[in-house]
Amino acid sequence: MADSFKGSVMKKKFFDMLAKSIGAQVVVERAAGLDGEQIDMFRGRLISFNPDTMDIWLADVMDKDGMIIAKEMMINGETIISMRTIPPVLDLKDLASKLKKAGLEARVDDEEGAVDVGKKALIYRSGQVVTTNDKLRTKLEKVLDAAYDESLERVRALPAILANSSA
Repeated sequence: MADSFKGSVMKKKFFDMLAKSIGAQVVVERAAGLDGEQIDMFRGRLISFNPDTMDIWLADVMDKDGMIIAKEMMINGETIISMRTIPPVLDLKDLASKLKKAGLEARVDDEEGAVDVGKKALIYRSGQVVTTNDKLRTKLEKVLDAAYDESLERVRALPAILANSSA
């Protein structure tokens, strides 16, 4: 019974993490060809998944060369080798501005490639927060999450913006 409980907890955590990735940019590697030895790579926005079959649905799908190959595409879960999310790129100047609006002293440190928050913390472009102050870390992570959400919305809007500009 303990194993089935552990398995169900792990399954729930897995699906929770996958559900949180809905809307995110992902890179998917898929086995292809008759023998499954060929590997196809796709990049797109995860818009849905089937928890029973692990099939996924991508939007604005690009091939490994960055060419848009489909508006939407379903990938069979049995062929997926790996899937990884691509974090939005942080604009350090924008992040420093958001931190200032949150009442924190912040400046971009180009040499470090990070935002220096009152000489008490650094936030790197990767999203890593370095500080020993847990209360400050919590506040910084809230601002960082909001910046990521905003960045993700810009990424989601990009295909529509590109479509309108070419029309």
